[in-house]
Amino acid sequence: MIMIAGVVTSILNVASDGVDFSYITYGDAYDFTAQGFFGGLYTSLMILYLCLIIFFCYKKSKESFEIYVAKAFCGVMKAELLCVILLIGSILIIEIIDSLLIHIMWNYYVMDRVILFIFGFVAYPCAIVGISDTDHEISKFGKAILGYVFVSLLSIAYVIIYIYMFKIIITWTFPSNEVFGILMTLFVFGIGVWTMGYSCGDNIFRKIAGILPFLFIPFIVLQIMCLQIRISEYGFTTDRYLGMMLIIFELVYMVLYAIRFFGKKDIVANSLFIVSILAIVTLIVPFVNVSSVVLVSQKSKIEKYLSLGDDASATVIEEARDAYRVIWREGGESGKMYLDKSLSQDQKYFLDYSSYYYYSHHNNFYIDVNGYKVDEIDTSDVETVYIISNNIKDDEGIDTSSVYIYGQNPDEVLATLDIKDMVDTLIEKDSDGASDHELSVSIEQEYITEEGYKFIITSIMVKGEKEDETTVTNINICGYLLK
Repeated sequence: MIMIAGVVTSILNVASDGVDFSYITYGDAYDFTAQGFFGGLYTSLMILYLCLIIFFCYKKSKESFEIYVAKAFCGVMKAELLCVILLIGSILIIEIIDSLLIHIMWNYYVMDRVILFIFGFVAYPCAIVGISDTDHEISKFGKAILGYVFVSLLSIAYVIIYIYMFKIIITWTFPSNEVFGILMTLFVFGIGVWTMGYSCGDNIFRKIAGILPFLFIPFIVLQIMCLQIRISEYGFTTDRYLGMMLIIFELVYMVLYAIRFFGKKDIVANSLFIVSILAIVTLIVPFVNVSSVVLVSQKSKIEKYLSLGDDASATVIEEARDAYRVIWREGGESGKMYLDKSLSQDQKYFLDYSSYYYYSHHNNFYIDVNGYKVDEIDTSDVETVYIISNNIKDDEGIDTSSVYIYGQNPDEVLATLDIKDMVDTLIEKDSDGASDHELSVSIEQEYITEEGYKFIITSIMVKGEKEDETTVTNINICGYLLK
């Protein structure tokens, strides 16, 4: 079953042209959700796949869910020790080779691949071994950590939050912005702590671990207050939508836990299926998925701005800009289609905060062209090749028909270059909304300096103003001078 699920998810990954999971480490919440239908389907099935693995291993163990979680946690920690050792050793070996033997080009690139290899071929199998092999007993040290230390630390955190809640009631103030994130973290870690603590603790600590979920219920009310305030003022975003889904999961979990605690029925493991269902709803169910909800919630601000036109106040414009940014980043393909259909190009320029549109709207331009890769250079008739990186500034305006190329010595002019036609072409294409690829094509050629030398441009940045006439005030040019 596990192997079949792995094959299916791999096929879906190929069908969706690959799914980038770098957002898990580096990205924001909207990177996790705004991946299109196939990306959402792939992610949903991966979550279901992992939940089924855990549920299957739990059933196979024939233990109560609390005991299984504690044993699986200890097993994973032991198994992943091998991964940590290999990870540290591999990083040290790469650094030693890079420092003492040969310089490794793109050191970070090689290291990323090694880390991914270790995670794929060591960490994942070790994790599977850890959650499936639960025949061993938990050591006394493990029971002490899970049953006493973790429960004590979580109890202290509870006390601090309760003091804060009493402070809110006494002073009659709104919760701070950080409260929801703190409570979310507390629940995510707490659900593991009280589950494992209930199976490993003795006497008073077991009782404390057993009532901790019920003591969390007032925190859910506080979470609802925090989320309701933000949504009513600013509308839905991906973070707020996921916060709502977290609250739904917390409420369902509390019901399952109450049945487990009072009815003595081992059904808390069913919360794994609740996670899968909420993931499917969040990512792929039409009309209620995160992208659709964000779009419906935010587009009213855009429509209000459009209806008022030139009479729109600064507040309305600011809200429309915020809504535009949220829809563009988090509204998925339907959000981008809505913006393209509802807004003209000038309106997009006006509402977009990014540097490109900001400069365009204010009659300024900022063009940064990269990506011209030089595979080889014919140096058969060349004495010297200079690697050029020049930054030229002049608020009065730069004469692009006569740009001086300097070497490492700023007082030494190596050549004079005429790039007026190329710069004018870049400005014109940029005004027409050309893509990065179309702009890069404009620099992919050899230029001849006034002295007759070849100059190959690899990247160029052009900045300036468009008033009565076009003025270039800043040029950063990189490339190779063949002298």
